[in-house]
Amino acid sequence: MSQIFLPFMDGCEDEIFSKLKKEVDEVCHQIAEKYNVFDSKGRPKKSFILDVLARNFCPYCIIKELTQMRRDEDVDAIYREGHNLTLNLLIEALRYGLNSSGVSAVVEAEVMRDLLVRLYLNLRSASVGLQSLLNPNVQLFSLSRIKSLVASIVNMIDYQVSRLEKILDEAYPKGWATPLPPIPVTYGFLLLQQTSPFENMEKIVKEQLISFLKNIQDQIDNSLEILEELKPYLPQLWESVSKALTQVILKLDEIRLKELGGN
Repeated sequence: MSQIFLPFMDGCEDEIFSKLKKEVDEVCHQIAEKYNVFDSKGRPKKSFILDVLARNFCPYCIIKELTQMRRDEDVDAIYREGHNLTLNLLIEALRYGLNSSGVSAVVEAEVMRDLLVRLYLNLRSASVGLQSLLNPNVQLFSLSRIKSLVASIVNMIDYQVSRLEKILDEAYPKGWATPLPPIPVTYGFLLLQQTSPFENMEKIVKEQLISFLKNIQDQIDNSLEILEELKPYLPQLWESVSKALTQVILKLDEIRLKELGGN
């Protein structure tokens, strides 16, 4: 087979190829440094880099291949097992050290306090809102039977609020929520009775009362979600308060569906 003759290569093939090889090596080294493509001995993986460059025209595809995770066969299996074992031992040692120093207990205590305070504030807000319905100046017209139902709900919630406050006081004697947010003001729809025309008053109160009770129910639902997070820490509290709040939900449903005809 005859060789191809190129005039500029006459007598200087070795020098040209040496120069090209040096430039290729330099390019591979720069790519290896930028994308961390080295073998186990710290040498640039030239064959891998050149293969990627030869197979791809798209710069994004080249970068993606250079930066993707290496195949399993690129790492010795025994080395991989040793690495995993070392990592697991380190994690266990770290966990043991944190538990021994009480860090884990501190974190759990902080989580529990946060959950208890959120639950307390939710129920306190719901109780204050419902109590505004029991004000003697509040006239619910034909809906007056609601007051007796609301009174029983308030008693159930207030009992749980006092329990939570006692638990927080005993668990965190140095203070657990200072300062507390202000108690919510009386809900706006109760003030409409003083200004609305009499013929529309009952309809307006009924419509807004449905919305008001739905907001209270949402607060209770949120409280039940918080209780689920508290279950691992205080299972007895979770059980008793959950039962009470479930009864509250049922009574609120009774008011909305039976007394007010809400959906």
